[in-house]
Amino acid sequence: MDIITKADVIAEGNIKVVLPWDGCVGELWFDRESHGEPVFGLAGKNRDGRDFSFTSDWYYITSRDVYGDRTIRRAPKGAEVGDLV
Repeated sequence: MDIITKADVIAEGNIKVVLPWDGCVGELWFDRESHGEPVFGLAGKNRDGRDFSFTSDWYYITSRDVYGDRTIRRAPKGAEVGDLV
């Protein structure tokens, strides 16, 4: 599974990724620019199976509570949101 970068998300728009906290598939996308900075969205399913979706800057998504400085990996081809990979 490829490592995803900020540039990949901006170029591709929407990428299925492996969520680090449970190994399930979620989606990461380029949402818009705000005050000259890109804003990204992340969506998937929580541990209890409920859908979640939020937007934030790249730093929050990659370095704080979400990915905790772990690499963001592309989900395998054909995987759907919520699949365990």
